[in-house]
Amino acid sequence: MNKNNSKRNIDNLNESQYKASLLLQMLLYCNVYISGTWVMWYGYYLFYNAEDFAKVQKLLTISGFIISVPAEGLRLYLGYSGNLSGKVSDLAGFWIISGLIQLPIHLYLSFTTEGPIILRVATYIILMFLICETPVGFIVSRKLSIYQAQLYHMKLLHSKTNANKNQ
Repeated sequence: MNKNNSKRNIDNLNESQYKASLLLQMLLYCNVYISGTWVMWYGYYLFYNAEDFAKVQKLLTISGFIISVPAEGLRLYLGYSGNLSGKVSDLAGFWIISGLIQLPIHLYLSFTTEGPIILRVATYIILMFLICETPVGFIVSRKLSIYQAQLYHMKLLHSKTNANKNQ
């Protein structure tokens, strides 16, 4: 009887596979398009206005932009793959890049940008997406890790009951 219950629990856990977070997916989807346009606008702005900056501001702004562009691509990729395929490591990478790399860079860029209003609005929108995606990514990562731990424990219990039965 105990074997049948553990087998049913494993089957139920396998059948109720991880469900991707719709909120995180919608945020990532919108962020892909906003990020692409922001990169073009901000690159254009830096190309034509970098001479007007002070030396330190110029160095920090260009460095922040150069670090931010590939980090944003990697962050969005990890968010998509972690959310849709249920990989804890990808979601953890997404969360770490969001909170430790992108958020400080975009805070600096949003507070030092003095360009056209559309550029400032796009920078603030990117910052709002980051502020929303960071806690949502943490919550989704936590739920996924709990699900993976339960699945592991159920499989471990099932393998122990099979080993005891065979002895």
